[in-house]
Amino acid sequence: MNKIKVLAAVAVVIAVAAGAYFSAGKNEPVQTAAEPSPAAAEAQGQTAAKLADNRVYVMYVESCPMCAKALEYINSKYSDNAAVVKVDLNTADGKALLNACREKFGFKDVVIPLICAKDEYTMGWSAAQGVRLDGFVQSAAE
Repeated sequence: MNKIKVLAAVAVVIAVAAGAYFSAGKNEPVQTAAEPSPAAAEAQGQTAAKLADNRVYVMYVESCPMCAKALEYINSKYSDNAAVVKVDLNTADGKALLNACREKFGFKDVVIPLICAKDEYTMGWSAAQGVRLDGFVQSAAE
């Protein structure tokens, strides 16, 4: 009987931890101040400016297997291309860029890897996403 209780408790802990991990940063209520501080407004403007240039942003999480496949493709094909910027979403800069993409494109839920370029984005990874990435890189060069 005690083994069942222990297993049930472990299952609850795992479920709660998984829920917290997978929902982190997703659909959180946005709290906006009446007026952002000058430093916050400047940082937000700089982040938006980073997205407006001719670069392709590949946003990933290191533990994601699909992100690993995308990064493998990118590293094999675009390792010397300065237009392709890899962004780790576990960093403050990565989260800021993700939020800028959310604002720019209007999506709430995110599937990684997320690739943003100019006025387009794509989520997830497959051979078709690789072709789309190639188009983004070509468009960024123009």
